[in-house]
Amino acid sequence: MENKESRRFFLSKAISGLGIALCAETAASILESCEFYEKNNVVSAVGSGVVEINTSTFPELSSLGIGIKRAFNDTKGVAVNNGYPLIITKIADDEFIVLTGLCTHEACYKEMMPPDKYSHVIICLCHGSTFDYKNGSVLQGPANKPLKAFANTFESSTGILRITIT
Repeated sequence: MENKESRRFFLSKAISGLGIALCAETAASILESCEFYEKNNVVSAVGSGVVEINTSTFPELSSLGIGIKRAFNDTKGVAVNNGYPLIITKIADDEFIVLTGLCTHEACYKEMMPPDKYSHVIICLCHGSTFDYKNGSVLQGPANKPLKAFANTFESSTGILRITIT
C-alpha cells in the first residue's frame, strides 16, 4: 500500500514538474519571439533606392483617394523599405502620396489596409489605428506617430511614378 502511494506521489510530482517545464519553455519562446519582433521590426524605412512604377498597371491608381499596398524592388531589383509594403494613393490629378505600409504602433504590416472606395483612410486592423491617406497622420490610435512618407514624382505623359526611398 505504501509503495502505491509513494509511486502516485512521485508520478504526480513528476507530471507537475514536466508541466511547469513545458510552460516555462513556451513562455520563454514567446518572450524571445517578442524580443526578436521588437529588434527586427523597427518602424522606420530603410532599404533605400528608387522605385519606378507605371501607374497604368494599377487600375486603382486612376481614381482619387483609392490606394494600393504592395512591396517593391528598386530599379536594381533590391527590396526597398526592408521588404515591407508601400501604400500608394492618388491624391490629386497628377499627385500621389507614398507611405510606408508599416504601422507605427506595433509594426504591423500584413493587416494594413489602403484606402478604398468605401473608406478613404488607411486602417491597421491589428489594433484599430487609422491614418489620413493624404499625409499619413494619425486619425485614431493607438498609434501616435504618422506613417513615413516618401518623396515621389509623377510624369503624367508617361504615367511613371518615381519613388525615392531614403
